[in-house]
Amino acid sequence: MAMKSEPGAELACKAHNKVFEKIERGIISHYAAKTMAQATTIVSWVSMINEMSGKDFSRGLITDLEKPSLQIIGDLSAKLPGEPSK
Repeated sequence: MAMKSEPGAELACKAHNKVFEKIERGIISHYAAKTMAQATTIVSWVSMINEMSGKDFSRGLITDLEKPSLQIIGDLSAKLPGEPSK
């Protein structure tokens, strides 16, 4: 998984930080950590990150600029290690 960028603008991508639960974290890291335990594949993980960050965007907790824009690089069928939690 990597940040998505327009062709030729790869070096312009910048990940942002934000205070979540009184602790400053990387925005992508925050959503990745919150969703990983339920994910089974890289595709489901990115989907869960998009869903959770989309809900936070709708509630005004993050801005459009802060909303993660991710792409999957590599094998789309890759499984994540371990068993998903419920």
